[in-house]
Amino acid sequence: MEILKATKNDLSEILDLQKRAYLSDAKLLNDYPIQPLVQTL
Repeated sequence: MEILKATKNDLSEILDLQKRAYLSDAKLLNDYPIQPLVQTL
């Protein structure tokens, strides 16, 4: 495994991963407009 520093080219994938990670919390709380889900590039 090689760990590399993220670049601007990785931002859309990182944002997608963030949204998928926080979606379960939003569902549990029935609160979808939380910052990690509404954040944009």
